[in-house]
Amino acid sequence: MTPERWQKIRDVLCDALEVAPEQRSSFLDGACIADSDFRSEVESLLSSQGKVSSSFLQSPPITSTTLTPGTRLGPYNISSLLGVGGMGEVYRAHDSKLGRDVALKVLSSKTAADPNRLKRFQREARAVAALNHPHIVTIYSVEETRGTHFLTMELVDGIALDHLIPKGGMPLETIFEIAIPTAEALAAAHEKSIVHRDLKPANIMVDKKRRVKVLDFGLAKVGCMNPDGIDNPASPEWAGAPDLRPETHTQAGSIMGTLPYMSPEQLRGQPVAPRSDLFSFGAVLYEMTVGQPPFSGETSTGFISSVLQSSPRPVTELRTDVPFGLQKILDSCLAKNPHDRYASAHDLLEAIEELRHEITLGQNAITTGRVVQDSVAVLPFINMSADPENEFFADGITEEIINALARIEQLHVAARSSAFSFKGKQTDLRIIGERLKVRSVLTGSVRRSEGRLRITAQLENVADGYQLWSERYDRDVKDVFAIQDEIARSIVDRLKVTLEEKRLGPLAKVRTKSLEAYQLYVKGRALLSRRGSAIPRALECFKHAVTLDTEYALAWAGLADSYTLLDFYALARPEAGGQKGKDAAQRAMILDPSLAEAHSAMGCACLLYDLRFADAEREYLLALELNPRNVQARGQYAFFYLQLAVGRLDEGIAQAALALESDPLSGYANALVGMTYFNAGRYSEALPAFDRALELDPDSFLASYFRCCTLHFSGHFEDAVARGEELLTMSGRQTGTMALLASIFMDWGKPSEADAIYTELTARALREYVPPSYLVIAAHALGLQEEALAQARHAMEIRDPCRHLMFSKYFPYGARLHTHARFGAFLRGAGFE
Repeated sequence: MTPERWQKIRDVLCDALEVAPEQRSSFLDGACIADSDFRSEVESLLSSQGKVSSSFLQSPPITSTTLTPGTRLGPYNISSLLGVGGMGEVYRAHDSKLGRDVALKVLSSKTAADPNRLKRFQREARAVAALNHPHIVTIYSVEETRGTHFLTMELVDGIALDHLIPKGGMPLETIFEIAIPTAEALAAAHEKSIVHRDLKPANIMVDKKRRVKVLDFGLAKVGCMNPDGIDNPASPEWAGAPDLRPETHTQAGSIMGTLPYMSPEQLRGQPVAPRSDLFSFGAVLYEMTVGQPPFSGETSTGFISSVLQSSPRPVTELRTDVPFGLQKILDSCLAKNPHDRYASAHDLLEAIEELRHEITLGQNAITTGRVVQDSVAVLPFINMSADPENEFFADGITEEIINALARIEQLHVAARSSAFSFKGKQTDLRIIGERLKVRSVLTGSVRRSEGRLRITAQLENVADGYQLWSERYDRDVKDVFAIQDEIARSIVDRLKVTLEEKRLGPLAKVRTKSLEAYQLYVKGRALLSRRGSAIPRALECFKHAVTLDTEYALAWAGLADSYTLLDFYALARPEAGGQKGKDAAQRAMILDPSLAEAHSAMGCACLLYDLRFADAEREYLLALELNPRNVQARGQYAFFYLQLAVGRLDEGIAQAALALESDPLSGYANALVGMTYFNAGRYSEALPAFDRALELDPDSFLASYFRCCTLHFSGHFEDAVARGEELLTMSGRQTGTMALLASIFMDWGKPSEADAIYTELTARALREYVPPSYLVIAAHALGLQEEALAQARHAMEIRDPCRHLMFSKYFPYGARLHTHARFGAFLRGAGFE
């Protein structure tokens, strides 16, 4: 059978499959006139196929060949047929001149007679010859002998990927071994303005040494480098390569490629670009993962409809050992809209390599014992009550269970912020387990009505969703503390964690006998975590709680934090609040010396109000000894003490990294890492940390503020100003941001803008409280040294807590103050050594 006859059979067969079975006989009467053998071949294939399959569309049944073994084409002796494509045949041949085996791609006589096809064949040779990459087949020459056009190329002694994919998919490591070099090959081709347009398993070869080669650029399109599919011959990519400019002979609207792996834009006959290859890559990667193509259809029309309209079934549903990072890569590659795919093959390659690295790290961590085998995340319990205020109550129950379990050293418990990042989201348990690095997840709900409480809880295995334990509690509301302890102990029992003797008592401590005080406390903590305008509301909650129960140590610690943050965020004058904050922290420490929150609150007060550095370090270290997982205490110790107070910059970075390890999905923890990098002058490392923080918490003022600072000291003044103006809108023209902008404008060479900001700041200071530390920064930037010194003296008199940040010689803005002789002397005398 010649390739031409096969092509005709395939065309009629595909058309026949579009016709209803009862009408096919009439259809074949017209399509196979005067050729009974031709009709018999089509009917035979119809009866055996039943439907269009991917393997059938790409693998024609060859029974004879155009060139037989022993045929010579110049110095090349044909050995065997390797395959047939749309443009001709590929043979194994021996080069008698150089004494090596090569692959010959011979153009069919029909193709050679077509000027457009011949030109495309020659273009392939030019395109691939321009590529010099270990994972792309090498072209040796383009030749013609006695009217036969062919090219010689590297012979890959191996097996095509379509013959290597087993039912159920390939092992993960094998997938990476093939996917990474294939992505590298695409990236190299795209850099040379070449789009493959026919990437499929049959065009990916794996040789005996497990090396990967991408073959057959027969449909390659040269010159389409715009990711959106627009040819641009005048673009810089064509400089120095006039012979590789876009071809214009391809008929508009023509469809080229292999159906199961073609992108939607290819199927529509639209222009294709590098992102079309990424779709094809995604289809191949999907098939490698689960052993079947992502799209299917009973007919070719149905198949095309599936590609254009349907979403493939997630591979994570078809295979339990597939990481969700791989599903994310597939989702991007197989997006219908090219704009939603990776921007480039390089980006795709980085994503695959990063996923492989993460998996390797996870496996190493397990084998080396760094990951605790017993691990759990407690997700926010759902409020099923009619009153939305009970949302705080449900969150409080969740937090208390987290705290109870976190006291068990043998059990790894996901931190509150990371666990709460999934609140309100319908996220697959396996994704949660992967991101939180836990093996089991506790979920639940809370319903409260007329003094009664119903709590349901379920513990599930992340890997397979199997329910390990579940329980429902119908009790009086006053029994909430006992329920929390029962849930915690049930989890410990089910996970078979052996408790130390000192943990044999209740796991969930009863901190107060007043249920109302408890509810006010959990509401206050939730409000305090929001910072900004929520701080005064949190303060009132804690005040009310300690009125209801004067022995409630946790509420006193919350009250201390509220006073400190109220002053630090310039929401109140510090004269009264400072002493009240210290008194509240002291009260909490007396009531419960084992309370980490109390020592952390005292450490912060010692630093910000009194500059008592040694006392602050003692309190922070004690807090971390009592609760090593207290991210707030570790964060303040890292930034406020280690970096700003004593200049131990690298230690601060290390402590911030520990905080992030405890709470990886916390916007605060990620911002903290960025802050310590910024303080150490490592700006290129700080910016990605702030980006991650803002991805997790878009409203994070802390991350936005310090990102602006980092842009400033990186010399990106325009970007810094843009971020600063966003901050002004976000914060209601917060005065600290205004001082920051004044400094940026001066460094940018725009003194009039800086002066306008300082004028507004001083005017506001006449009618409202503006921390004098901020006025110092703005005045010093403008060169108003006497005004800056006067404001600095005022800041010391009122114990402005912001001075600890702004006057530190280890803070980039404060360092500028210390370079001024008079200012430096004043600050050293004030305790800023």
